Amino acid sequence: MKRTSLFLFVFLLFRFIDAQGQTPPSLPERTATVDLVQSLSFGAITMAPGTTGGTVTVDYAGNRTVTGFLYPLDMGYSYEPAIFSFKLCPGRVINVAYDQNVRLYNGSYYLDMTIGTIRIGNQYINSNNKQFVSNKGCDQTHYVEVGGTVSIRSLAVNPAGEYTGSFSITFAQQ
Repeated sequence: MKRTSLFLFVFLLFRFIDAQGQTPPSLPERTATVDLVQSLSFGAITMAPGTTGGTVTVDYAGNRTVTGFLYPLDMGYSYEPAIFSFKLCPGRVINVAYDQNVRLYNGSYYLDMTIGTIRIGNQYINSNNKQFVSNKGCDQTHYVEVGGTVSIRSLAVNPAGEYTGSFSITFAQQ
């Protein structure tokens, strides 16, 4: 009986010494980097005079759909989703925040734009303050693809021209 107690005491002592001699594992790097790779663009569009317009949507995959009395033009203007590159070590929970409604301007005229579904790898974010988990290595890149929809009312309200604007997306790690 004494021998078993002594062995258990020595075993526990070695476990204690072993645990004391190790440094705890370091946490993964917390720095995140985000860069714009490509801007969101809707391409060239025209509408029939005297009509009520319609919408143009470019989704996260780069597919464009046009509704109403709008017609896409092939004038060398590309249509494409916004793409951001994002690097962060695995295991981090990221909160994605953005204003879904944006205005694009041409002087004093404007178009209303709505940010669509955001795709990050195989995860989809379709409303503000949603989360995703970083599942790639520290040196691997997540690509964040963002689409949107613009509403065009009429030529009187939205005359021809180039409409530009910006939107922001905040990636907050927890």
